[in-house]
Amino acid sequence: MEIMVRWVLGHEGVEGNEAVDEEAKGAALHGSSPKASLPGCLQESLPVSCSAAQKIFAKALNVLHNTMFRHSPWYSDFQKVAKGDATEVARRFRKMAMGLAKKHTMMS
Repeated sequence: MEIMVRWVLGHEGVEGNEAVDEEAKGAALHGSSPKASLPGCLQESLPVSCSAAQKIFAKALNVLHNTMFRHSPWYSDFQKVAKGDATEVARRFRKMAMGLAKKHTMMS
């Protein structure tokens, strides 16, 4: 298969241009062609850029973190603080902190 690419000034009068334009729009909207109809070099997935890989990893890590946090024993305490009901959390913290030696706290 031989492919020739050349720049043309406009769309009018170029044989096959409308068909190619429709195919490109279809591929952009509905995905690519079946793998079997693509040239061999395009049948494999294209490599992902480093920044795209970092974004994918960060998103997956954030989902994992949120899932793990929701199942942690601290989640309900943070929910109370987020809703403005920190009195119970503060009371428990103060009780815990009072049991520590003064050198381990900044409380007076």
